[in-house]
Amino acid sequence: MENKTSLSNLGVVVAVRGSVVDIRFDERLPPIYSVLLTGPEKQIVIEVLAQQDAHHVRGIALTPTQGLARGMAVEDTGGPLKAPVGKAVLSRMFDVFGNTIDREAALSDVEWRSVHRAPPSLARRSTKSVQAAGTDDPDRVAAQMRKMKINDFMTKDGWIREDGRVMRDMYLEEVKSSAESKYPFDYFKILATIPAEQAFRPLKDGGCSLVHG
Repeated sequence: MENKTSLSNLGVVVAVRGSVVDIRFDERLPPIYSVLLTGPEKQIVIEVLAQQDAHHVRGIALTPTQGLARGMAVEDTGGPLKAPVGKAVLSRMFDVFGNTIDREAALSDVEWRSVHRAPPSLARRSTKSVQAAGTDDPDRVAAQMRKMKINDFMTKDGWIREDGRVMRDMYLEEVKSSAESKYPFDYFKILATIPAEQAFRPLKDGGCSLVHG
């Protein structure tokens, strides 16, 4: 696990309820998704999921909490959980922290990236379109983008229609009750999936004066 501790930001455990741990920080509150280390040998790994107030965070333990008790010191690593990225990870086996578990040689020539990294931006998608088209001619690049499927945080197997609209499935959702919500941001349940062709008005029926033909 590629995480360096920040000894200048120490906290203390104030409550332990199963895998849910509350920690107090007097100087600086760790951001959401920060990784914290605690326990006699710093073997207990906690990920911050909520900032309770100006001095308290609540996290979920990613390792067993046996032996963890109130008053124990907590170290803020200063960053999120990370995973190795690169060709060297192909055909290798890892645990949730990115440590190799296949008894092979240690990883080399890899980049460690946050597991909460944002999806690729439109700019990156455009760059790939330019590479695939073999030119920066806007018409050819636009045509190439329409051939490429869109897969990101919001869209799965979407595509760009002739008028530039991103076509993707939509969902009919219902807000969950507090009893049904099991983890942070678990707010909705999907009742039905509406295919893109049904979710958006056909191009011919749009009546947009900017679209011709």
